[in-house]
Amino acid sequence: MRTAPAVAVTVHRSPRWIGFVALLTFLALAASVAWAVAGVSPLQWLGVAGAALLGGTVLATERRRKPVGLRWDRQRWHLERAPWGAVRQEVAVALQVAVDLGDWMLLRLQAGEGFRASRTWLAVQRTAAEGDWHALRCAVYSPRPPQPAQAESPVSDSNIPPA
Repeated sequence: MRTAPAVAVTVHRSPRWIGFVALLTFLALAASVAWAVAGVSPLQWLGVAGAALLGGTVLATERRRKPVGLRWDRQRWHLERAPWGAVRQEVAVALQVAVDLGDWMLLRLQAGEGFRASRTWLAVQRTAAEGDWHALRCAVYSPRPPQPAQAESPVSDSNIPPA
């Protein structure tokens, strides 16, 4: 089983993703205002207003996001970014495709394992990804190399005396 060749891509903001989040934010805000005017219980429209606030926060964050580097080294994925003006850092991540629309993908990147694992959602658009889009897609969907063999357990067949 062959893996895809190594690839490195710089991912810029995705205008399509920003537009989608802006549309959802506007719709949630419009629904919350309409429900408030219609006299629906405050608890119901507060939920939609919360969704609008969350959408606005995501929108503001995406508009300020700096380009990130995404690299496949034939063994694992690496994400390189500068969190809020800090020095650029590279971290190994597990990559999963959440949505694939051909020219646009939403990727879920997870650094570490378990509850405390850092998760990042990355919207990648053909026009916003510098480099070779085809090579990136091949690497995203390529089979993963086998994991290194686990150490042999202390109890093995050779340690069991014959019956």
